[in-house]
Amino acid sequence: MNIKIMERAPCSVGILVDRGILTGSTSILSNQSMYQVAVIYIGGPDDAESLFYAARMGRRNNVSLTILRFLLFGCDTARERKQDNNLIDEVRQANMLNQNNFKYQERVVKDGVGLAASLRGLEDTYNLLLVGRHHHASQILMGLGTWSECPELGVVGDILASPDFGSTASVLVVQQQRLRGEKLGNRLMRPMMISHELMHEPTPPAAAAIATSNMNPRLEISIDRE
Repeated sequence: MNIKIMERAPCSVGILVDRGILTGSTSILSNQSMYQVAVIYIGGPDDAESLFYAARMGRRNNVSLTILRFLLFGCDTARERKQDNNLIDEVRQANMLNQNNFKYQERVVKDGVGLAASLRGLEDTYNLLLVGRHHHASQILMGLGTWSECPELGVVGDILASPDFGSTASVLVVQQQRLRGEKLGNRLMRPMMISHELMHEPTPPAAAAIATSNMNPRLEISIDRE
């Protein structure tokens, strides 16, 4: 059912693997404590969409936002890297009023094994991890699809949501809206439109993850994993 929704939804979709972010004693909707949110960014429209959601979350004073960008060792695709740089800079500018709680890190890996090891090193550092369902084709992902148990989460989302991951962080997997008849490989990244007008009234992090707009309504699927 989840896969059918992901493939046919006429809107952007988010699958939330809830480990207590909405219902636990430390709900993200609470203003009582600092919440640690991280975006796993490899590249592609879905990762860009997750970056958009994270930017809205990062506007809240009780949210610390970290962008973890993974790069392939010894490989530099200038065009894609520039596009990604522009998106990240836009997020940084949108969070100017909350710069003390904004972090950006680059991690260089050689393949899927290196990526998986780096992800497992995160463990309980964050309360919420965001990632796109699909990513640009890259050697970074090599071999990961073989062990994927939940294709609706994507290869990286599946790792983060797995009980073997050993983390208490909730996971939000995002898929950007697809146009009718559009193939995954042909999608172009839409402008992020993270303007101060859009961000003026930031929604709570959990609400931002399933926010709706007139141009691009969102649909949420929730998965509980022990």
